[in-house]
Amino acid sequence: MAPLVKLVSSDGKEFAVDLKIARMSTTIAQLMEAMKMEEENESILENNSIPLEKVKEEQLQKVIEWCEYHKNDEKKEEKEEGKTKERSVHVVPEWDKQFLGKLEDAALCDLFMAANYLDVRELFNNCSQTFANILHGMKRDEIISRFNIHCDLSAEEISEIKKKNAWCEE
Repeated sequence: MAPLVKLVSSDGKEFAVDLKIARMSTTIAQLMEAMKMEEENESILENNSIPLEKVKEEQLQKVIEWCEYHKNDEKKEEKEEGKTKERSVHVVPEWDKQFLGKLEDAALCDLFMAANYLDVRELFNNCSQTFANILHGMKRDEIISRFNIHCDLSAEEISEIKKKNAWCEE
């Protein structure tokens, strides 16, 4: 049996995950490296856990579920820096569409933030594209209503912003 890594959510829930799954998070992989938590050091793996103070149980469970499904995927090559980046549409795989589509907006937002904190890049990209797909074609008032956004600016401040940015409306 492969060694397990213990992850602890911010609300104290412990998850024992396969080393391969733990390493899908760049953040966790770096913490493991710093703590010398390697396969050869089973006693360190068994006797230590990794606290994830910015990820709650529900989000960590979803990240782990996503990683479980994708653990055998081929790693996508990162675009080389310095080269001209072409604008492309990120295509969300069908399984991910179903997985992310079941989440309410708040849960999707929390998962997005957890994927960012844990640096699970592909999950982060899929959450981002899912949000983009949701927002595509929506009017300002629809977005405000759907995401329960409250404006804390005064009428004067809003008027001033509209004046400064009138060129955008032309």
